[in-house]
Order: sequence, then C-alpha cells, then structure tokens
Amino acid sequence: VMMAQLGSGRLTLLRVVGPALAGTEPPATVPLSPFFAYSSAVTVIDEQATQHATEHATAYLNATATQLRATYHGLRVDVKVMVDERVDVAVLAAAKQEGADLVALVPQGLGASRVIVGSTADWLLRERIGAVMLLRPSAA
Repeated sequence: VMMAQLGSGRLTLLRVVGPALAGTEPPATVPLSPFFAYSSAVTVIDEQATQHATEHATAYLNATATQLRATYHGLRVDVKVMVDERVDVAVLAAAKQEGADLVALVPQGLGASRVIVGSTADWLLRERIGAVMLLRPSAA
C-alpha cells in the first residue's frame, strides 16, 4: 500500500475464482479405428454456482477496497475478479493487462515441495513477470 502511495500508483485487488463443477457427463466413445476407441468424460460447469462465487468474491474485494480507500486517503484501488481454472495463468494475464510493476501474493501452498512458496507464486517467479512480493497470510 505504501509503495502505491509513494509512487502515485494504484492497487488492483484480484481474486481468481475457479469454475464450480457440477459433475461429469457420461463418457463419450469416439472410434479411432476398428481396433481402438477413445473415451472420456465431459466436465460440466455449474454456471449458477460460479456466478455466485464471483459475486461473493467481488463483494469481498469491494469491501476491502473501501476500507483501504478510507484508511489511505487518495489511494486508487481497483477490483478485478477472474474465472479461471489456473490461478497462475490468470494472475499473469491480469498483471500483463494492468501493466503491473509489482505482484504481491499470499502463497497458499502447503504441499511438501511447496513449504516456502506456493505453486502459483513459484510459477510466477519462474515466468519472471517482474517484481513479485510474497506476504505471509497474517500480514495480508
């Protein structure tokens, strides 16, 4: 927040919502030859649940943005909610679209190989999108 204030910048609060899955449809079998066939189930997205999650995320970010604006007078804060299966790809796309100088993340990864850095943060660091700041969950 202080970096945005000092540099007359703005913050974009981003939340990536994964599509809500309703289940799968029965597998469709596609014959590839007289001897082989390909079969796969089709994932069905629950549009209404996804919309609800998007609205909930937007309300949360709007409340956070309002609180930031009230606390840090003159701070420009935007809100953005994206629906994507891959958080890392969505964050990268948003950072490029916004022309972000810095991406601040609260890593969520708890897996054995991601004890220090979550997979999204790890992927973004490897993509070299620019400055990436990792925050502890308690600091966010």
